[in-house]
Amino acid sequence: MLTVGYYVYGWVELGEAYAKLVKTGDGTDLLAEYAGPGDDNGFAVYNGVQCTDAQWPSWQKTRRDAARLHAEHPFLTWGNTWYNAPCLNWPAKSHRAFKVDGSKVRTPILLVAETHDAATVYSGALATRKEFPTASLIEGVGGTTHSGSLSGIDCTDDAIATYLDTGVAPQRVKGKNRSDLQCDPVPVPEPEPVVSGGAALSRSASPSAAALTAAPAASTRDRVPADVRAALQQAQRQGQGAGR
Repeated sequence: MLTVGYYVYGWVELGEAYAKLVKTGDGTDLLAEYAGPGDDNGFAVYNGVQCTDAQWPSWQKTRRDAARLHAEHPFLTWGNTWYNAPCLNWPAKSHRAFKVDGSKVRTPILLVAETHDAATVYSGALATRKEFPTASLIEGVGGTTHSGSLSGIDCTDDAIATYLDTGVAPQRVKGKNRSDLQCDPVPVPEPEPVVSGGAALSRSASPSAAALTAAPAASTRDRVPADVRAALQQAQRQGQGAGR
């Protein structure tokens, strides 16, 4: 259930699965959602980075901070605390935080963030942009999805496609600590209406799947090279096939 704090994609599916458990006592669908990600490779890589890139606080400090934060933010505090708990006993050596000097970077950098991303706060995106003078930031205005991109929003997807194809990022706004391109956010999904008898209609595809597998609109087709759009669609389909 904690994934809804990161992405809007699974709201309908998780809501239906949880409702089924509450109303009928059948938790099969909810269990299937829990088991969906597959192997632990992604989590292992996460730990390998998270636990060694910088010094990890002691359990005493971690527990004290979590207890304090939980009073105001009960939804995710302890879930996130236990998610990072392997760092308390990670066998590899932790290092001091690496000092980044963005002024030495010459190539364009493209950043993507949404205004109300709870996982990586928007202020962090602005701080990263400030650190790298060649960075341009795309903002999904008002959105809550974790660095939402390639989800059928032409404004965002076209800028990403152009960057991957040509290396050109949106023009950076000089002298201001703000985003350089403002786009619509990844849309919140709408549940299907309930038919007679209380049964919900079949689930619709996620916004990302529906948008990228459908034929692109004329305006999008005019701006994005066909081979780049095809590559993005293929990557999206491969991600779906892997259960992502």
